[in-house]
Amino acid sequence: SIECQPEARHSNEKRSDIWCTFGQWGVPVEIKRDRHRDMWRAINQQLIPKYSIDPRAQGFGIYLVLWFGGGSQMPAPESGRKPATAAQLLQRLKEQVPAEQARLITVHVIDCCHTP
Repeated sequence: SIECQPEARHSNEKRSDIWCTFGQWGVPVEIKRDRHRDMWRAINQQLIPKYSIDPRAQGFGIYLVLWFGGGSQMPAPESGRKPATAAQLLQRLKEQVPAEQARLITVHVIDCCHTP
């Protein structure tokens, strides 16, 4: 009996893209496209400080990025080159999760360019 709600409100009046609940517990899901201007900052400026602090989440959260090939429209990371593949993007985003939250915050990249 898992329920997912879009644009769910949290106790601090912030809204995650999706809020999934199971009983009294929940997990926020923040979603960005590979070309979104906040893609590189969303883990540490949205998901962790605004959504995973909801008491029902107990610090847990999911960051999901949709990969459409990156390209010239992808914002530049603070350091290094832009990733060339969905796998490279996933690795770079995982590196942004602070060590103390690594067991609580899950990062996923869905490659929307290739079909299985």
